[in-house]
Amino acid sequence: MVNKKESRRSRRARVKIPLRYSLDDSMKSMVTIKDAVVETETINVSVLGASVMSPYLLPPGIRLRVEMDRKAFLTDGSSGAGEPIRALGKIVGVRPEKGKIRLSVMFVEINPQDKELIAAYVRRHL
Repeated sequence: MVNKKESRRSRRARVKIPLRYSLDDSMKSMVTIKDAVVETETINVSVLGASVMSPYLLPPGIRLRVEMDRKAFLTDGSSGAGEPIRALGKIVGVRPEKGKIRLSVMFVEINPQDKELIAAYVRRHL
């Protein structure tokens, strides 16, 4: 579902997809979180990034290692269903919402095939 007045550079699908994140090694001296890996789900996703709910308030600029369940993006459960989609993400927005923190994460490194898989998924879910 896309708002026609939306000014984003890419379309986002409003979907809940399992997502795990952890601090990139380069960030561990700057920020401390209790969990080594945070399990959550997307609020929306695009080829450029995702919004997720987080129990942690993390400042913009923090880099995260992100993994999403590949099976959620496949139409027929075929090829590569066991390997997660992995990306290096950068927090570009933070806001409180429903007792948690909503993080907007921009993908700064992602495999081109995974990016295309996400793009096809978003097209199917608009």
